[in-house]
Amino acid sequence: MRQRVAVARGLAMQPKLLLMDEPFSALDALTRATLQDELLRIWGERRSTVMLITNDVDEAILLADRIYPMTPGPDAVLGPPIEVGLPRPRQRRHMSLEPAYQKARRALVEFLRSFCIGARGRDRRGWHETDCEPAPARPDSAWRCDLPFVEIAQLGKTYETPSGPAVIVRDFTLYVDEGEFVCLLGHSGCGKTTVLSILMGLTMPSTGGVVIGGREIDGPGTDRGVVFQSATLLPWMSVRANVRLAREQVAPRRDRDVESYLASVGLGGMGERYPRELSAGMQQRAGVARAFALEPRLLLLDEPFSLLDALTRMELQDELIALWETHRRTVIMVTHDVDEALHLADRIVMMTNGPAATIGRIFDVPFPRPRSRDDLLARPDYFWLRDSIVAFLEEQAHAPA
Repeated sequence: MRQRVAVARGLAMQPKLLLMDEPFSALDALTRATLQDELLRIWGERRSTVMLITNDVDEAILLADRIYPMTPGPDAVLGPPIEVGLPRPRQRRHMSLEPAYQKARRALVEFLRSFCIGARGRDRRGWHETDCEPAPARPDSAWRCDLPFVEIAQLGKTYETPSGPAVIVRDFTLYVDEGEFVCLLGHSGCGKTTVLSILMGLTMPSTGGVVIGGREIDGPGTDRGVVFQSATLLPWMSVRANVRLAREQVAPRRDRDVESYLASVGLGGMGERYPRELSAGMQQRAGVARAFALEPRLLLLDEPFSLLDALTRMELQDELIALWETHRRTVIMVTHDVDEALHLADRIVMMTNGPAATIGRIFDVPFPRPRSRDDLLARPDYFWLRDSIVAFLEEQAHAPA
């Protein structure tokens, strides 16, 4: 609502030029989409000139006539302009299938990828191999553990309020194999983080339960590593000390060196720095290193890259998937980003809107590994699958409460 007021204030002067600096970046996906639609409607009525700064590729393609990507700083310059040839009015639901959308997205991703550091060549010595059998590179090779590693059965969470019980999640049942990468996707308020909090052991379920590796969980444990939306590093400790604190929970004294974990996420030589001396992206790298230092069997990620710019987000996604490919930890990740889920996951679990949210649909992601963004964007079935996921989200956005 506050952003609506800010937009109204900007328009009240009836400016010939409207300047917008990432106005929707801090909002959840549903609110962001609603405000984007309102901005388009107002722009269509008034036709003021608009210059918008955004770190969201799809937002740029949805809103703009022309996009100027920028090189990273210092000494940043404008890259080549990308014309968005989509006719107006534009609809999200089938936009992914338009050749003009696919062309613009490929051009933008190719430009951003050209500046990514990437994960190749990083030093990963000292990491311990998981006991899990690696999954095959291609999905037509059979691979499944005999029993699910994570069993979530009839999970529900209800809070008592002065106006009566508030049912957040109900009848949530999901089985995850060891070494599998699963993304939970849905609108804000659909209970994704509640489910993840129960898996962390920070919240107790009202109904149902969770079994991990044959043991029902009843609280936090070092068998689970967690990366939050912000890095949550202890500010009075160096990066090395933050990671070592996690390592000390599981390792004997002789095996508490954490340099290999820092080097594996691109922070080699930066262990003595404090969180305040790091960028947001570097802080998240430290958070990932801290989670892996536990050598957890299950890694829980709560929108870990949502606050980062597009280039840093791509780099950290690549870092994460490289580590996952090497060590095959089981991962359950909450995200609002459809393309992030398609790039990372084996399965995408769609949640219905709250209250009383549950699983609405599960999409298998059939793309072979290892994956590259360029290869994915060249596949017609990528856009068909993306369109199906967006269609589900659109249906949920207009579903009655």
